[in-house]
Amino acid sequence: MRFTTKVLVSTLILTGGVTASAVAQSSAGSDWVEQWHRAKHGRATAKEEAKQKAERDNSAYRQDPSQAPAKSDSGWSAEQWHRTKFGRPSPPVEARQKEEAANSAFRAEKKAEQDTSGWALGEWFRTKFGRSAPRR
Repeated sequence: MRFTTKVLVSTLILTGGVTASAVAQSSAGSDWVEQWHRAKHGRATAKEEAKQKAERDNSAYRQDPSQAPAKSDSGWSAEQWHRTKFGRPSPPVEARQKEEAANSAFRAEKKAEQDTSGWALGEWFRTKFGRSAPRR
C-alpha cells in the first residue's frame, strides 16, 4: 500500500510539473511552435494570422482594395507549387526570365564555352558535391 501511494504521488507531481511547464511555455512565447507550424503548413498559425491582420488594420496606411493584387482562393499558386516541388521556376517563368535577361540593356557578358575534353574526376566531384574530392 505504501509503495503504491509513493508511485501515485510521484506520478501526480511529475504530471503536474510537466503540465505547468507546458502552460508556462505556451503563454511565455511559442516562437518554435510558430516556426514549426509555418514550416509544416506554409503559413502562420491562426493566432499569428489574426495578430498580423489586427496590426495591418490598425496601421495608418491602408492599401486601396481596387489596387490590391488578385488572390486565389487557397492563396497558393501553381508557380509557388512548382517552385516548391522542383526548386526552380516553372518553364514559362524561366522562359520569361531568360527573355528579359537577353533583352535587358545591361546584360552580363556571356561566359566562354567550357572545354569538357579534359574534365577530370576531381572536377566532377567538385561540381556534384561542391567541395574537393577527399585525398586517398
